[in-house]
Amino acid sequence: FETLAKEKFKAGLAPLAAAMVVSLDDAAVLKAAKAQYGTGLSRLIYGFARIERAALDGTMWQATARMTVRCVDFATGMILYSVEKTAIAVASDEATARRSAMLQVSRDAVAKDLMANLP
Repeated sequence: FETLAKEKFKAGLAPLAAAMVVSLDDAAVLKAAKAQYGTGLSRLIYGFARIERAALDGTMWQATARMTVRCVDFATGMILYSVEKTAIAVASDEATARRSAMLQVSRDAVAKDLMANLP
């Protein structure tokens, strides 16, 4: 959120069911968002992130995070942006490696790509 907020995006967490978001059922996500927000939005950006792998490599932990994000035009339902990105982080403990991978994929990979490529 912080990367998008710095660029004047209005960002927040929508109270949508995690299972619905993970299913990437655009019609269901859009319907639920419209029920929640009415016509108050022009675009809905949604997605999810997960740790794909965390493993000890010698004395350091390596974690791989994957994030899938979509942006849907609120009025038409047209997908304006869709991406899946990964990031790898290395740290001395597993929790830090996982956290760093999640931050890296969301902040550096997806947010910057979204700002550069969203019409």
